[in-house]
Amino acid sequence: MNLNVVITGNLSKMPELVSAKAKEFEDVGMHVVFPKNLNSTNIREQLLSLRRDEARLKREEISQNSILYILNPGGGISPNTNIEIGLAMASGTHIFCSEKPTAPELQLHWIKVGKTAEEIKSEVEAFNIKNKPRCRI
Repeated sequence: MNLNVVITGNLSKMPELVSAKAKEFEDVGMHVVFPKNLNSTNIREQLLSLRRDEARLKREEISQNSILYILNPGGGISPNTNIEIGLAMASGTHIFCSEKPTAPELQLHWIKVGKTAEEIKSEVEAFNIKNKPRCRI
């Protein structure tokens, strides 16, 4: 089963963390669809160069993919990321945060917190198997 991941948060302020998390997902066989093709020599510049069109594309990816992973050191979540959470919820995308959100309205049972890439993969695969559509005759 191919699991796709969109990483979000204030990415340009934590390029090393973004790169490390993307590598962690890829090391367990998951595909990071956003941000794409990070080059370890200029990660910060790549993340800063994301433009409005790329943000729109990221939102399209969220609605079409398996997992939204929010990097939120300290628990803070930006207004743009709140929009992405709403989009993920509406499209049935699994949502995970690196840390528990500080905003009480985001401390919801369907937003999982503080899991490794391997734990996320196992949890999503188990959910998908359990909730696999069944054919009825």
